[in-house]
Amino acid sequence: MAEGKVTMVSSGAREGYTFFPIDNAQCSGCEYYGICIGGLERSQAYQVKTIRSVHHACPLDQEDMTVAEVSEASFIAIFDKKMIVKGQLLPYKRQVCSNLACPNYFYCAALPVQEGKKLRVLEKPSDVNCPLGRKLMVTKVQLA
Repeated sequence: MAEGKVTMVSSGAREGYTFFPIDNAQCSGCEYYGICIGGLERSQAYQVKTIRSVHHACPLDQEDMTVAEVSEASFIAIFDKKMIVKGQLLPYKRQVCSNLACPNYFYCAALPVQEGKKLRVLEKPSDVNCPLGRKLMVTKVQLA
């Protein structure tokens, strides 16, 4: 994993909090873009390592943001059931699902990971209980 980075997170975030950076079209013109999410990869999960005492108000929504040190983090992803082993590299493929009430929906269909990004399997996968009856597996991964 890469060295830690400095960014801004919601003031409610604490050490150990894991997140995916998400921005919108207005973020790129912001004076804080470089320190906020400009240096973070959108398909990568990050974990807060240290919270600093510096705060800024987000010009977009006025949310109180605090400066934090973060590092790349592993995350959970769901794949079609097939032979998957620890250490394997897999291209990410979002599952097609419209069941927004499913507890697995985020990991199946809404991860902010770019299609085709290579993910390294970190743990032995296990079966997923899919309400639609699909044969799926869940495992911890990281960007390769």
